[in-house]
Amino acid sequence: MIILATPTASTSSESPVKSAPSSDWPSNSSETEPLLAAPMVPPPPPYNPEPDRMKMHPPESAGWRFTKAFFAALVIYAVLGLVFGFIMGSHEIIIEGPEAVPRAGDGDIVQCHIPWANYHIPLPWIADSKSISNSTPVANANPPYMSTTSISVPLEQTRLLYFLSKGFLGSGTIRFVTAPPARSNLPAVVVVDITARYWTNQALNKVNMCLLRKEEGAYGVGLYTPILWPVKDKDRMKFNITVTLPASKAHRLTIPALSTDMPNFSHDLHDFTDQVFFESVSLKSSDMPIRVAVGSSLLFSCEGGFNIQATTRNGALKAGIYQAPAGTHITFNGETTNADAQVILPPAFEGTIRASTTNSVASLNDKEYVDDPAKQGRKRDLSRTLVTLKAFVLTAWWGEAKDPKEHGESILTTTNGLATVILGSL
Repeated sequence: MIILATPTASTSSESPVKSAPSSDWPSNSSETEPLLAAPMVPPPPPYNPEPDRMKMHPPESAGWRFTKAFFAALVIYAVLGLVFGFIMGSHEIIIEGPEAVPRAGDGDIVQCHIPWANYHIPLPWIADSKSISNSTPVANANPPYMSTTSISVPLEQTRLLYFLSKGFLGSGTIRFVTAPPARSNLPAVVVVDITARYWTNQALNKVNMCLLRKEEGAYGVGLYTPILWPVKDKDRMKFNITVTLPASKAHRLTIPALSTDMPNFSHDLHDFTDQVFFESVSLKSSDMPIRVAVGSSLLFSCEGGFNIQATTRNGALKAGIYQAPAGTHITFNGETTNADAQVILPPAFEGTIRASTTNSVASLNDKEYVDDPAKQGRKRDLSRTLVTLKAFVLTAWWGEAKDPKEHGESILTTTNGLATVILGSL
């Protein structure tokens, strides 16, 4: 064993212990250190966190996030618009084939591709061929060319007369009028005169007119244009359609059902003045007005009752049923949007009347003093079940209250326009 010690002064009671001198010892024995000393490890530095790393950033507000997303969407939309516009500049997408043809449910084809009788007539507001060639198509302007044709629809034993328009390129008007039959010994026909106004021959060549038949006794006329996108102004066409019914006071005509489904076409059912009798009328359009029986009188008549339906949107609706025999069961349903709607009901009407609108007023104009259409001295009663500024529901009847099943019904609906019911007008 090796004992290392540092010399200290002895006391009087202890004998000093001395080691033999040796040259291996250091000269300064009082500063002797242990031979097995542990290595010195420096202590870790003090923890001083960096202020930037500890700083908490407040979350972005919802408004700022929305603003960034909105501008990012605008940039994406602009880039896609440029790319797509470049691609579509010389191309068009044909959604339903290059040729406009009848759809399933339109009826069987009796004849299609009916030719134009008077073709490519320059209209008077275009002075010469040079101005025609330099004319620029403008939406809602008068196109420079016109073509016309006529279609004869058989009327013998016809139970349904219908008219259709399909496609993106056509708009216009359809009007119903009467004229005496040409010759009494010939089969009666309905003459449909069609006038097309257009900018280019290429546009006109895309039109297909067809005579259709759904079933025995159901004949119709279909006007077809392609479903293209985008629609260019030079492809747009305007059509004026006049339907002439062979009737007069001396030759009354009965058509059980009349139906249209013609978007972007205004409708005008002319004043027939006791010449044509219908049991059911259904007129359907969009973005155009419908006018039914604007005039002195339009008489719908059949045994038991009749039904009238008129539907459009973004166009005014005016319907008038001026006369009907006592006891007639009348059903009317008129609907439009963003426009005024009006219906005139005859004094003989009995049943429920409903009218409603939004952001406007629903009103009833009741002719209180109306003679009994049955000439029996009865009085008309009205029972109101709902009356608000924007809607009302009431029931009208003559004499004693009847079973609701015997009642007719009138429904008039619109949005952002007046809803007016006139009851009892002659």
